[in-house]
Parts: sequence; structure tokens; C-alpha cells
Amino acid sequence: MLVLPKTDFLIKGEGKIVLFLHGWGSNKESFNGVVKTLCNFYKCVCLDFWGFGRSETPNFVWSVDDYAEAVLMFLNKLKIEKCYVVAHSFGGRVAIKLLEKTNKIEKLVLVDSAGIRRKLNIFEKIKIKRFKKLKNMVNLGYKNPKCLEKFGSQDYKNLSGVMKKVFVKVVNEDLTENIKKIKIPTKLIWGKNDKQTSLKMAKQFFKYIDNSSLNIIKGGHFSFVDDEVNFCKICLQFWGEYD
Repeated sequence: MLVLPKTDFLIKGEGKIVLFLHGWGSNKESFNGVVKTLCNFYKCVCLDFWGFGRSETPNFVWSVDDYAEAVLMFLNKLKIEKCYVVAHSFGGRVAIKLLEKTNKIEKLVLVDSAGIRRKLNIFEKIKIKRFKKLKNMVNLGYKNPKCLEKFGSQDYKNLSGVMKKVFVKVVNEDLTENIKKIKIPTKLIWGKNDKQTSLKMAKQFFKYIDNSSLNIIKGGHFSFVDDEVNFCKICLQFWGEYD
């Protein structure tokens, strides 16, 4: 049974609650800029995902579903009955799963969201095949384990302990079928130069979610930072603050 680990969070502003879910390798501070604006209209709740920022690290290999369950426990602990959600990248994965566990979320903003497995190109397939071959040779004692260090993304290399296994488990889960089940009003906001979750992926989200609309803004994977003013304006319009 999942027990909610120690959770670091901040609350700023008053009114309707907006929950912010950050991306992989980031923390709640990534939303500081937009929260500074949005807290004038809403009560902004930002948490550090477990294993990041100042929150406790999971004591076993969590899945996306475990993160979603922990967020639900966090909402219940704070007695939050209804809220909007802004979810970036990995936070989008968690929000997608969270929707299947609760009806607390009234509107969803997915910004440069992860969740759809990207098709590998031929070079990436060759690299994976080579990695598996070398790993097998390492396991048999024919190769030094150091030969594997050049493989893996920077996100993976920056991790240690249980979080490396969490990362592998998380990124290998395709949430396409879960995305198709989303029924609540959903705003998709994407940076036009996002290289991590491309515009092609944004268009797939738009295709799969019936009650959705897509805005493409300046910037890359952290478009809410790169084009902060426009991002806040789109959110406020979506939430009905003004036309």
C-alpha cells in the first residue's frame, strides 16, 4: 500500500485552486514566474514531486500510476475537492493518470506534455541494439561496466539509486489509450521549438482529446517560462477570467 512520503509544497494567492505539476528533473520553482501572475486570480498550489526538489524520494520503484495516487492523497490531505491543473511534461503523464482516479479536476492545461511514446529513428534503434549487446557482455564478465556509461539520456545519467529505475519505468509507458479517455475541457499549450515533446506530439494530443484546443507559443520545452506573458493570458482566457 502506498504511503504518502514527505511532500514539500507552497501555496500562494486566494480563490479557486490551481494545482501545478512540474516536469521530470525539475521542481515547483519552475512555475515561479507564472505563479507570480496567476496568484492574483487564483490560489496556486505547487508541489515537488517525490524524488525531486525537497520532497522525499520513493522507497520503491514508482510508476506513473503511483505518482498519480500520491497526488490524489496530497489533494485529500489538503482537503481540496475541486481544482484546475497545470501540468508540464512528466507532470502531464501524472495528470492523465490522475483523471482516472478522481473527478476533482475540472479543467486541465497540458503544457509541452509527455505521454505519447515517440517512434524511434533507425539510429536510435541501432544504439539500443548495441547497448543490449554490450550489457549482455558485461553481465557475462566479458566487458567492463564502464562501457555502458556513454548510453542513456542526460536525465537518466543525472539520477541515482531508485530514481534511475523509476525513470526507465515511467518513460517506457505509453499513455495514448489513457489520453483518448480524457473528457474534461483541456487546453494544450506548446512551444513551437520544443525538441523533447514535438509539435507532432501536440497535434496527436489534440486529435485524441475531444474537448481540447491547442495554442502554439514561443519557446521550447519550457514554453511557459519562455513565453510567460502569453502563457498566463491563455490560461486566464481558458479559465474564463476574460474573453
